[in-house]
Amino acid sequence: MSGPACVEGKRNLRPLLVEWPAADRAMLEASASSGVVAVRYTGCELKIMSRCSLEGAYQYRGLTRKRDEVRIKDAASLYTELPLGAIRLETALSREGQINVDMAVVGRLDATANRANPTETSTGCGGATHLVSGITVGAFEMYTGTALAAGAGAGVGNVGAGGEVSRSTDVLRRDGDFGQCNLASSSDAAAPEQCGALLRVELAPIEADGSLGFASAQDKADEAERWDEEAGKWHGVRTGTLTGSIVLGVGALAGLGFFVARTLPISDLEEQNEQERDTAEFFNEPLTAAELEGIERREARISELEGESRQAGIAAIVLGVAAGGLFGVSVVAKKRSDEAARKGTNEKKAALAPLFGPGFSGVGVSGRF
Repeated sequence: MSGPACVEGKRNLRPLLVEWPAADRAMLEASASSGVVAVRYTGCELKIMSRCSLEGAYQYRGLTRKRDEVRIKDAASLYTELPLGAIRLETALSREGQINVDMAVVGRLDATANRANPTETSTGCGGATHLVSGITVGAFEMYTGTALAAGAGAGVGNVGAGGEVSRSTDVLRRDGDFGQCNLASSSDAAAPEQCGALLRVELAPIEADGSLGFASAQDKADEAERWDEEAGKWHGVRTGTLTGSIVLGVGALAGLGFFVARTLPISDLEEQNEQERDTAEFFNEPLTAAELEGIERREARISELEGESRQAGIAAIVLGVAAGGLFGVSVVAKKRSDEAARKGTNEKKAALAPLFGPGFSGVGVSGRF
């Protein structure tokens, strides 16, 4: 029975598979190894058409390792992120208040087919609604409860660094080894052993004429390459502006130091002049020619130092403002680069922050820049 959010117009065409039983994910994996997979996707139910074999195959494309975190705290998010298991998970979400999915993404399986053409030996394709155009692989862990409550300090892997991490969790499903995923490379021809768990599928609607309501594998590859180039461009902008902001920041600090160095002696010189005049006035004697010459010399030096300190102060302000501006540009470039990288891999929330979950840990307090 489908829940209120399981309606045709709201179906997620990139559903997570992490709630699927191991047997169902194994069936999809076996079907994908022998050809392009057809499925029947209605409401929140996805059925593999195991006797329907379509022309084409899946090509593995390694990705730069990424960590993805999904935190589900309400029914709307549950039906959006985990439509295939939303009905079964509603009770757990209501009881625990949060469902967490932590994933390590290492690669994709992209379908080479751009049409749903059954093979000559294929049977049972009637009722198929979608073609599996892509599968994301890696490792995952799904658990309920609070994702993380950490004290000061940090830990990497299973090694702590003075902090305390407490969790109130119940592991629902896991597949793959996060440690093995660390061995993956974007140049790999296949996913590493124990890091090929199926995480997410991409579904292309099958039209009446067999065409797909989705881009072909080549189109997706071209789009991914374009976004990779875009990510590289913004990464270069970020590197250049960040370097420039550091250089200008150092210059601003140097200008500030010079300003201080020129300002401090002024009060000493003014004090000397004041003492000369006070002494002459106290003894009711006129200043001598030598004393007048000394006062004039010090006043000239004061004027010189004031000019230099003023110039140094202005330079420090200008360089500081320029450094801040460049740093702001670098932050924007970082965001654009990350966004382009995510679009290039079709991965949602390719977070830079480490993962947290039962059995493994990451940096307790992390920054996003």
